[in-house]
Amino acid sequence: MPTRPPARRPACISTWAPRRRRRWNRLWSRLPASSWWGLALLLLVIGLGIGALLAGVRLVVVQTESMAPTLRAGDALLVVPVAPERVQVGEIVVVRRTVPYGRTTVVAHRVVAVRPGPEFVTQGDANPQPDPGTVSGRALIGRVVWRLPGVGRGLLWLQRQSLALVLLLVGVGLLALSLTADRSRRCPRCGALWSDGPGGEGRSDAPHPA
Repeated sequence: MPTRPPARRPACISTWAPRRRRRWNRLWSRLPASSWWGLALLLLVIGLGIGALLAGVRLVVVQTESMAPTLRAGDALLVVPVAPERVQVGEIVVVRRTVPYGRTTVVAHRVVAVRPGPEFVTQGDANPQPDPGTVSGRALIGRVVWRLPGVGRGLLWLQRQSLALVLLLVGVGLLALSLTADRSRRCPRCGALWSDGPGGEGRSDAPHPA
């Protein structure tokens, strides 16, 4: 008696695009509340940073011990703009000074005298003598309003590692996207890839196992 050949099981047919949207919707809905709070905090920090930059606020890292013990190497300083006429003796200001060989450096020192112009005489708390010459109002960057002990070391490290860090984050992001895209394009029953061509939208030619 002739045997009937086994019937071919129908190919897996599904609507891939809606399935992909549902998958992303489930992914977002499963994020814990802590992730949303973290995202909100990140957006807040970014917003504050942009606002500070627009307002002229700067973050300066102390790199020497000339202001010890008030300021230590590795501290980060929050510097706000100030009009030269409002600077008073005893305040710590950040100024641009010309050093040997014509280079310009940024210095955070205390104002010990104000002269007409106005021009300022500055001195480091750990230095026995005032800085040579005077500083004009045009070289004034701002007044120090806040000190973050030790934070500057981390900022300097991030600055040195910024390119490598960006490349690492981009690589991890691309890898995660590729893995997510591959999983979302597979049939959850048979694991076959959905077709994308004309007439093959949402179709897999691999038969389902019995």
